[in-house]
Amino acid sequence: MLLLVLIAIIAMVEKGPPVIAVYRGASPLNTGPIGTFELLKTLKDLYPQTVAVKSYDELDRLFRGAERCLFIAVSPEVGYTRAEAEEVVRRLRDCSHPAVLIADENVTSNALLEALGSSARVSGELVRSPITGLPYATALITLPNGSSHLLLLDKASSVLAPQHLVVGVAEGGEPVMALEDLGWVRVAVLGDGSLLLNQVLTSNVTSYREMVLELIDYLCGGSSDCRIALDGSRYESVDVEVDTLEKALELPLYADPLTLAVLRVLRAIHPAYWFPPLVSYVNSLVEYAKSLAYVAPALVLATTVAVYMYASGRVRAVSDGRLEEQREVEVYLTGELRDTVMRGRVSLDKEDFTKLFELVDSVVRLTYGVGLCDPDAAKVLPVGDSGSRYVRDMCRLYDKASGRRRLPIVLSWNRTTRRMIRRSDEFLKSMGQSLTKERGVEYALLR
Repeated sequence: MLLLVLIAIIAMVEKGPPVIAVYRGASPLNTGPIGTFELLKTLKDLYPQTVAVKSYDELDRLFRGAERCLFIAVSPEVGYTRAEAEEVVRRLRDCSHPAVLIADENVTSNALLEALGSSARVSGELVRSPITGLPYATALITLPNGSSHLLLLDKASSVLAPQHLVVGVAEGGEPVMALEDLGWVRVAVLGDGSLLLNQVLTSNVTSYREMVLELIDYLCGGSSDCRIALDGSRYESVDVEVDTLEKALELPLYADPLTLAVLRVLRAIHPAYWFPPLVSYVNSLVEYAKSLAYVAPALVLATTVAVYMYASGRVRAVSDGRLEEQREVEVYLTGELRDTVMRGRVSLDKEDFTKLFELVDSVVRLTYGVGLCDPDAAKVLPVGDSGSRYVRDMCRLYDKASGRRRLPIVLSWNRTTRRMIRRSDEFLKSMGQSLTKERGVEYALLR
């Protein structure tokens, strides 16, 4: 067992350290304030088939054959290429009634809108309050269910869309949200991804949460079977081990303190981090000890004494003498010897099983005039279901032991033979015989 553990440790060291990282921005894998993990968790409760995808191959399994599905992209930090956008659209077409929600204050998602055939775009220009001049404007959003929400935006972008598609307007009159039904897909474009972040959805202001859930309910057609994919592929990872104070202060934005602590512990216990330094330290210690004049002989002496004491406690010394006379004993003759076998003091093989079979078969032939494996045995032997199973197993194992068939697979003839001894005893008892009586089956054979 210790050798297997050592092999596993060396294999893990050879493979290299694991990549334990957190994700920047509005990633659904980011549990920090600017992530969207809370959105993922909330949607999972309402729509069980909600996942965060890191590869668009996952969309194939999620959307194929679905009645309702929704693809959500929140403030992607890595823009969509034309090929990536077309791949998402292709996977969406596997769904009967697909929908897309884009919440973005930059132009990184416009390629996806273009591939969808939508007339809406994110302009990338900040919406400012006409009163304060700051990029924190109030907007009124009216959803198709008739509900209205007055929300404070955070560095939002205006949305370029035909007037009849606009459902959200900032206090300066700039459109910040549009809904478009293209026939084959519903598209919602929101110029502010911050409305879906962890710090907003977990705040005491519930209007943000209500607006987001009502919007998603509309896009999913009110179906709890809607399959939802949050795009987690557009965000860069950050290693939890940082080498600068600036990076250390940045990490809490991407994961909560408990998650960071767990990730660091997982990294620290991986053998790739502690095993090589340990081996190097032990090697240095041995080299240092060898360099000392009197330490090396002392170590050799101590090792020799330790090995001797360990071995002497496990090896019993006996005086040389004449070997006792060797006797061959049939282990199936008496109850005492049978019990010795069953306690594991004697190791058995398939030859022993063959002897057991021949013994039981002989008793059956003497008592009923048929062999244990004869075709007519089932008609003559007074056995029930358990006895029938015993006869079948004995015959199959005998064929296996004698090389007539390959099955069943026997991993240990020792265990198998001991098990069949117990079953043979029960079988013979139904015939008035036993392997454990003082005058058992051997007496029946001698009569």
